[in-house]
Amino acid sequence: MSRPLFGTPIAQPFRWFAWHPVHTGDRGWRWLRPVWRQRYQTKVHLPGPIHQWWHHDVERDGGDHG
Repeated sequence: MSRPLFGTPIAQPFRWFAWHPVHTGDRGWRWLRPVWRQRYQTKVHLPGPIHQWWHHDVERDGGDHG
């Protein structure tokens, strides 16, 4: 999976059916298709409150095949 620059994963990725449009990190918008979903939060050394969000990818390895 691609990783957000300022985020730390706090859960394992899991397969999820995108029943509403979601923006993926590797292939843009996806809707009514399975994607990988993982929970992230801002890194603890950054100032301000800790935010959490879902990150989505189509390929589990982020699509990097090189």
